[in-house]
Amino acid sequence: MPYSIKSPAACKPQELENFKALLLLSELEGEAGLPERIAKAEWLAFQYNDDKQLIGIAALKRPVAGYQHGVFKKAGLLELVEAYPLEFGWVVVLNEYHGKGVGAALLRRLVEKAGPLGIFALARSSDKNMIQHLTRQGFTASGEPYSRRSHRYKYQVFLRAAPPSSPPGA
Repeated sequence: MPYSIKSPAACKPQELENFKALLLLSELEGEAGLPERIAKAEWLAFQYNDDKQLIGIAALKRPVAGYQHGVFKKAGLLELVEAYPLEFGWVVVLNEYHGKGVGAALLRRLVEKAGPLGIFALARSSDKNMIQHLTRQGFTASGEPYSRRSHRYKYQVFLRAAPPSSPPGA
């Protein structure tokens, strides 16, 4: 199945609109300020079926400092916040493609794209599928689970450190 990973600046307006529409369909985000937040992402990933229909999306985001500090503080990880500039999220896969590896492939490709940068992700403590995929890609459950004011779920922070750099001449 074809896919693409692009910076928001490299996306065509229709790609950005399709990304936004699928994200809104998932109800993970509200419309307010969403185009601006999408534009600030580091990478947007698009997965298509063989008929070139969009079936899944994900992103590596550059979260605003206040949000990121809040997440790390609630998890008891504030001292680590600077080492993880990217957040994996906005994962949406159409229902008929669940369980077919689409989300896992999007995660794997975005992790590769991150290169030397540390990544964090949030997962509901009850979302065993997401936790399994994050763990397979080198993420580790870190800090304390916490609840958000407006949600009834417990969230866990997962961290994926930047790969160690090779020593010169290695």
